[in-house]
Amino acid sequence: RGIRVAGVNVCDDRAYFVAAIGAICAEAEERWQLGANVTDADIELVDGHVGLGYAKSRPEELATIRDLCRSDGVVLDPVYTGKAFHGVVTELTANPARFGAAVAFIHTGGMYGLFAPSDIAAVL
Repeated sequence: RGIRVAGVNVCDDRAYFVAAIGAICAEAEERWQLGANVTDADIELVDGHVGLGYAKSRPEELATIRDLCRSDGVVLDPVYTGKAFHGVVTELTANPARFGAAVAFIHTGGMYGLFAPSDIAAVL
């Protein structure tokens, strides 16, 4: 209803996420009868930002994460969320009108991606 949502896939491909998101939307519709019949055409994904692999970052991705942390105090993990944010920044740099006049990036978590497995095990 006037709000556009776009996802940035940093692994797999557009087809994988269209199927996954479509299944989630269909399940939500079946469960809660929301009246939102989401089709594949409704699912907007920004492709082309698949990284080097799980927990493997490019220097420019890490620079984007560092710059956001220094400028705004927002910490992103380099595994998924940081790569997605880098994708948004890259898209906006190439085409400032790509997402419209106002853009909100939803930080989905992933803080454990900042720690080595041994650091996580020590906390648990």
